[in-house]
Amino acid sequence: MAFIHALPVRPKHTPIQAIFPRAQRRHLINKGTLCVLMNDTTSNQTATLFSVPVSNFSARVRYIIYDNNLDIKIEPPGSYLKTPEYRQRVHKYGKFPALVLPTGESIWESDVIVEYLLDKYGLGERYRPQTPEKRARARLYVRVHDLYLTTNQAVLYRPTNTPAEREHGLSQIELHLDTLETMLTEDNTGRHAVETQMVTLADIALAPTLAMYAAIMPKWHHRPVFRNRPRLQQLLEGFRASSETAARVLEEIEGGVQAWEQSGRFEQMGLSPVKVPNA
Repeated sequence: MAFIHALPVRPKHTPIQAIFPRAQRRHLINKGTLCVLMNDTTSNQTATLFSVPVSNFSARVRYIIYDNNLDIKIEPPGSYLKTPEYRQRVHKYGKFPALVLPTGESIWESDVIVEYLLDKYGLGERYRPQTPEKRARARLYVRVHDLYLTTNQAVLYRPTNTPAEREHGLSQIELHLDTLETMLTEDNTGRHAVETQMVTLADIALAPTLAMYAAIMPKWHHRPVFRNRPRLQQLLEGFRASSETAARVLEEIEGGVQAWEQSGRFEQMGLSPVKVPNA
């Protein structure tokens, strides 16, 4: 399944010559991969982010790009994702997001890409708290998200070997949601994590994942995300209301989940939908 972004102002294309060598371009052209930009004539080279809208990991990168109107092209990897060339030149583990610079160098892992963009464009003060202690707290949220909460999320939308394996994964997700709820309660910062009046990297990482889980878990796995977790719900609502950029990123994820539903993805996993009043 491929998703294509419709940006308000489409960035200039990255010349394919700047990203891929001649032999690889020929392979991609034969494959009809979306990342091939055949009609590019601009001399201004830009970076390319490989991403799909439903990806909660890619979402934090897209947020930074949208929020600062960065001249970075966003493309789905399409069939190129499964090729040896993608692993060799774009992402060593064959995943996304991955940011390919005009030089051909690739930067991957969402948190690494975000930190690169903040450093590259001098944006750190917009999203990093002022004190070392709060910066450390924001990083901790991101680490809990990346290393614990999302480790088992594939059970939400991919087949598992056994029902017991899926149940274990869901239980682990709920365990880490509870941990984040406790952390947010301890911080007592209202509608955001770490800072009361500032969207930090913690919010940018957590909110897209909460939106994805809320769109899938109650309906397809019969497990409400926000029952007994009011701070997590408050964070998601606060992030959505914080800016048009935040709302856009969340809508992309929710639209991606809807596309999965329309394709019958969850029924193919043997799941049945249920109406839940509170996600």
